[in-house]
Amino acid sequence: MATFEEIDLGDVYGDLTRRLLTELPEGLRQLVSEVFAVLDEKRWPYADFLARSRYLLTIRHNEFDAATAGAALFGLGLVPDFTLFDDRTQIRRRVERNLNAMTVLSRRPGQGEGAPAATGARVRRPAQTGTTTAQRRMWRLDQPGLTTCHALYDKVPEDPASAPGGQQVRK
Repeated sequence: MATFEEIDLGDVYGDLTRRLLTELPEGLRQLVSEVFAVLDEKRWPYADFLARSRYLLTIRHNEFDAATAGAALFGLGLVPDFTLFDDRTQIRRRVERNLNAMTVLSRRPGQGEGAPAATGARVRRPAQTGTTTAQRRMWRLDQPGLTTCHALYDKVPEDPASAPGGQQVRK
């Protein structure tokens, strides 16, 4: 006697994503569709149909607010961007920059260290000794327009024990 039965649900998250997209107001639907198009073109692995469904449910739960849609990008594996949809002509560029930044930050230590920056110049990095992985990754973001990463670098403690709460940071 079988205790469990396997039931094929088909493309339930794909269907849900398509249905939720139709519920968005027309203007917001076009903007979100552009974000999804960039994610598809770049083959972003963290934006599958499950993640997209959660993202769209977050937008719906917050009354289809554009700022919330930008903030909810974390559900797609991106950095929240509250003003992403303020200028529709900049959406593609900003999503691509977000993807580039997250690609650098999500690399494993040692993967792509010292790779050329987008400008073709080598990335200026701090010395390997005495710095955390987070500090080194922030310096790899040395691209035009991402200067805030340099300010963040200064806020990451070199001594993990001096981090807020005294918690150890993995190197």
